[in-house]
Amino acid sequence: MYQWGVFILLKKLIFILWKEKNIMRKLLLFTMLLSLVAVIGGCGNKESATKEVENYRSDEELCDSVCLALTFALSDPETIDWSGYSTTIKAWSQQTEISSLDKNNKIAEYVLEQLEAEDGLEIKNRLKSEGAEDIYFQVTDGFNTVSVWIPGTDIYSGK
Repeated sequence: MYQWGVFILLKKLIFILWKEKNIMRKLLLFTMLLSLVAVIGGCGNKESATKEVENYRSDEELCDSVCLALTFALSDPETIDWSGYSTTIKAWSQQTEISSLDKNNKIAEYVLEQLEAEDGLEIKNRLKSEGAEDIYFQVTDGFNTVSVWIPGTDIYSGK
């Protein structure tokens, strides 16, 4: 209802501005017209913007959680003693999608357990922000440095 009143007032101001001959009054009316346009612009749907910020923050937290879970998994004595540890680290030295994780791997199993997920696809489905399709991670061999990011956004986490 509020916006319709502003639109009617805007229409009247445009009509008066069109008919006005005095330059100073015309400038004053034009200034009022611009301020009304600014008010209308500020009346946009703030809920959708707020929701997108919440989704973005949720994805940031998820990215940080994945990074921490991977870091802990790589330093856990049980996974370090596992025979497939070095093979997994080498495989993960390339960019890897989180959706490819499953419980066939001791380190991936640890990560999924920490994130309370059955598989990597379940983690991927937790993404909420626009443009986020999957979570990628990479483990730098030697220092076991973990990088996690979400393509399509500027969300990044590294430990």
